[in-house]
Amino acid sequence: MQKIKDRGNKAVPPKKSASAYIIFGKEKREEILRKDPLTKVTAVVKEIARCWGLMSKEEKQKYKEAAKRDKDRYDNELKNLDKYSKNLHKPKKCLSAYMIFVKETRPKIVKENPDMGALIVMKHVGNAWQNMNEKER
Repeated sequence: MQKIKDRGNKAVPPKKSASAYIIFGKEKREEILRKDPLTKVTAVVKEIARCWGLMSKEEKQKYKEAAKRDKDRYDNELKNLDKYSKNLHKPKKCLSAYMIFVKETRPKIVKENPDMGALIVMKHVGNAWQNMNEKER
C-alpha cells in the first residue's frame, strides 16, 4: 500500500479498522473453505457465528487484541492523513443555477405535498425548471 505522505493530492481516508469478530471471520472462513471449497456463503457465515459463540472470553481475547492494534493503525493513519492531504480543506465548488433552484424549490413542493415520493418531487422541480425562460433562470 502506498504511504500516505506519497499520495499528495490524492490522499484518501485509510481502510476502516476491523472488529474482533471480522478478524476471526476472515481466519475461520479460510479454514472452512479449505475443508470444502463448494460451501455456500450462508453456511460459512452460520458456521463462523456458531464457532464465535462457542469461544470463551480467553479465546476471543487474541482477536480483541488484534482488533485493538488495527484500530490504533487506523487512528494513526487518520492523524497522518490530515498532515499530507491538500484536498481535505479545499472549498467546495459553487452550486450551479439549477442546483440553487432545486435547493429553493424542492422544500416548497415537499411542504405542499408531504406524501409525494422523492422521485416525483424531483420530476416536478425539473418540469418547473424546464418551463422557466432564460431570463427567470
